[in-house]
Amino acid sequence: MAAGMISEVWLTRRGFVALAGVGLLGGCSSEAGRINRLFFGAVKRDPLYSWRPDWVTEVSDFETPLGGIYPEATARLRRSLSADVLPTSAMDDAVAFALSSGWAARDDESGVVRYVKNIANSDLAMHLFVSRFVGDTGSWLTMEFLAMNA
Repeated sequence: MAAGMISEVWLTRRGFVALAGVGLLGGCSSEAGRINRLFFGAVKRDPLYSWRPDWVTEVSDFETPLGGIYPEATARLRRSLSADVLPTSAMDDAVAFALSSGWAARDDESGVVRYVKNIANSDLAMHLFVSRFVGDTGSWLTMEFLAMNA
């Protein structure tokens, strides 16, 4: 009888530990879900997301949500605007449009310029990095949006 009680206590404790773990993961996952909804919703409502100059031939998005099977440090959305011929002014045009729609330029210690816009009614901000690529396989402008603390 004592052995049966020890087994029951052991199973009960294992069950409790398993439930506690599920509860913790559930809490993290719902926080990640909240951040993802806020961030991806804000990006897709932002005028820069729908900006399409006349040189654009194709648009592709790559979303990396916070959490999931491969946890990321931050939610991010990479938007690439492809062109047959990417104008030399493409980056300047994107930055000018971003600044005109409420983004603010910020330098970090390394000299990298990023653009920041707070997400309304939250403690989050969108950070934007703009880059261009011109090569033999094509040319595109990339706007990478990241979720960060405001």
